[in-house]
Amino acid sequence: MGRIRLHVALDCSGYSLETFVLDNIEPGATIATDDWQSYNIIDKEQFGREITNQSKTKNYDKLYGAHLVTTLLKRLIRGTYQGRFEPRYLQT
Repeated sequence: MGRIRLHVALDCSGYSLETFVLDNIEPGATIATDDWQSYNIIDKEQFGREITNQSKTKNYDKLYGAHLVTTLLKRLIRGTYQGRFEPRYLQT
């Protein structure tokens, strides 16, 4: 599956995503994303990008890791925190 890093973002703008990418991913690495437009800010000369538009394809394998981690986080919030997940539980 590879390595996954999580970060609490203030918003979902391209600038916030670009900052995360530059701080956590080595140049030359390939980033698997969906077709969301905020990812278009990623520098194509520094990073490779595999885009999967899930509404147009049935190949769910490329983003399997992201979906797995998302599911596990939802279980954590619903189970451990009983749905009450507040900002104080997040990284600072």
